[in-house]
Amino acid sequence: MSSLTTAPAAVAAIAREANSIEVRHHLWIKLCAVAAILLTVVLAIYGFDYYTLDKAHRVLSPKHHLLRPSGAVGIRLGLFGVVLFLLLYLYSIRKSSKWLSRQGNSRHWLNFHVLLGVLAPVVITFHASFKFGGLAGVAYWIMVAVAVSGFVGRYVYSLIPRTLGAAEVSVKELRDESQKLAQKLNQQEVLSHEDFAPLLKFPPQSEVAAMSVMGALWLAICNDAERPFKIAELRRKALLSFGGLAAFRGLVRSHHPQIENALDLLRDEAALNKKMLMLSKSQELFQLWHVIHRPFSYSFAIL
Repeated sequence: MSSLTTAPAAVAAIAREANSIEVRHHLWIKLCAVAAILLTVVLAIYGFDYYTLDKAHRVLSPKHHLLRPSGAVGIRLGLFGVVLFLLLYLYSIRKSSKWLSRQGNSRHWLNFHVLLGVLAPVVITFHASFKFGGLAGVAYWIMVAVAVSGFVGRYVYSLIPRTLGAAEVSVKELRDESQKLAQKLNQQEVLSHEDFAPLLKFPPQSEVAAMSVMGALWLAICNDAERPFKIAELRRKALLSFGGLAAFRGLVRSHHPQIENALDLLRDEAALNKKMLMLSKSQELFQLWHVIHRPFSYSFAIL
């Protein structure tokens, strides 16, 4: 009897711990992102009148001894950029290190990897004082290509359904989750089926399977780009029926819990259906991305 009662309690405790880790991770990501934005804004404001000068006039600026690449601030930004790049490559090392592979989960590591991949080029741009030439210039533009391809890779990674522990979800689990969401969506009384049906309309699976890899990627991007505006339109319509007004044409969440809960269900169902549709292409997309991203990364490291 005791084993029967302790098993659900143990599962609940594990779920609570997983949620706690997830919350802490998102908090750290947000704090790091805010710090990165503040650093960028401070450097941009302080150095604006210097960075906008041409090369001949910069030497006359009182900030030249600070902001030039070999200046007091410039050299520290360069060292900071080097540290960021060393941390960036920890994500790749983790795949071959048994000890590192046991620390955290892949999705959390990838989130920090992407954040560092955005911050590092920004720091190096300020270190170089927006002047790029010679071999360093070649390395800089390869770095930018690595960063851009990293954005694409993170998006492709998000197309592969995963649990909180970063393990891939089976097709059966996806269908079960979709059925649960669809049932809750049909039970809500805020949005009619005629209202939300267009948002859940996707091409047949056979049509997506016959698409090229880039065609499937473009379909997913267009779907994600259109979804916020379609949700906003539904929010405006729902708020009008309740006698309320939408802020920023419905793009900002309202204070009406029933409407927002229904829209959250719809958003989750649409995103899940898209992932199910892209399942046949997501792994192929991810493999193709690796073929493009790795040569840029290795060539940048060598330069």
